[in-house]
Amino acid sequence: MIDNLVRDLQVLRKADFLIGRIWLGVPARRMSLFAFAALIAVFGLGMADVAAFYACRGPSGRSS
Repeated sequence: MIDNLVRDLQVLRKADFLIGRIWLGVPARRMSLFAFAALIAVFGLGMADVAAFYACRGPSGRSS
């Protein structure tokens, strides 16, 4: 009887550990996606800055 109880507690501990790993994996993936989106946003902001620079510079009138 005690052996069954110990075995059940071990199974419960393993299940709890697996559930904890799954729940910790979700925020880690979410944060990595946010970091990737932030990287894309910074790149887009830089490209917009370059485009604004060339738009404000205007045509130079030189051919070369």
